Amino acid sequence: MHLAGRDFPMSRANALSVSGWRPLFDAAASRADELQHGLRDLHLGRLDRLEGGIWPEHLPKGVIHADLFPDNVFFLGEKLSGVIDFTFACNDILAYDIAITLNAWCFRGRSLLQRHQGARVFSTPMAASASSPTPSRTRCRCWRAAPRCGFC
Repeated sequence: MHLAGRDFPMSRANALSVSGWRPLFDAAASRADELQHGLRDLHLGRLDRLEGGIWPEHLPKGVIHADLFPDNVFFLGEKLSGVIDFTFACNDILAYDIAITLNAWCFRGRSLLQRHQGARVFSTPMAASASSPTPSRTRCRCWRAAPRCGFC
């Protein structure tokens, strides 16, 4: 998709990138400490740091999907068969799609080393379940509801 979009003439900023985080934070900051004491200040510091110039602007940019969560990507066995929901498609750092995918499909609750040390790239597809109506999807050991992440 990134290669096919290289010559796409239209452009749109990523509303879900760093520039859009301050308004989201401001809208929720007053209640953050209700969830966990110190949460507001923790995220305020992180946001200030990201806005302070450490965001990697030098990486390759182009057309991205920006919403590659498991419910927007389809597989037939181990082969990608479709991508849907381009609502958030925009122009940004190409690695954004990779980061969203890995975070949503693989790294919830554990570190990369804990999850993937010595793991094979693909294994046998698991059977479909009631929560997964697509029988041919290959399941990820990292997050049972997701297709394979490519590390497992």
